[in-house]
Amino acid sequence: MASLPAGARRLLSRRFLTFCAVGGVNTAVDVAVFAALTEAGLPSAAAQALSYACGTLNSYLMNRRWTFRDSEGSTSRTLPRFAAVNLLALALTSGLLALLTGSFGWPVPAGKAAATAAGLLVTYAGSSRWAFRAHSNDYPEGSDSP
Repeated sequence: MASLPAGARRLLSRRFLTFCAVGGVNTAVDVAVFAALTEAGLPSAAAQALSYACGTLNSYLMNRRWTFRDSEGSTSRTLPRFAAVNLLALALTSGLLALLTGSFGWPVPAGKAAATAAGLLVTYAGSSRWAFRAHSNDYPEGSDSP
């Protein structure tokens, strides 16, 4: 991996891969809650809002404990920042999806995949550089240690 450019090494870092694994768990939480709520008769829009919130809360808890191991930052500081990062990502991915599928005529699955990839990069950057950053002298760029 030493022969890869610095940007590629950061993307393939243990922390980024852990962030992706947590994202997979969050997606499973979202889908399971959505399925249970719609099966119980809740309208899909309400079920989507609640299931997305459950996935996001799970994301915060797992990323705080496992991906970033942020034991020094208080919940009162990290949770609002994490929520802001995720709301920004939601707005950006929703806009990108609308642009790709509406203006550029991409098929919805392709647009969703591209928007999801963009959201992953935005949430990782925002989480690692702001939401879970404990101090200004945090870990060196590209470090696997949170």
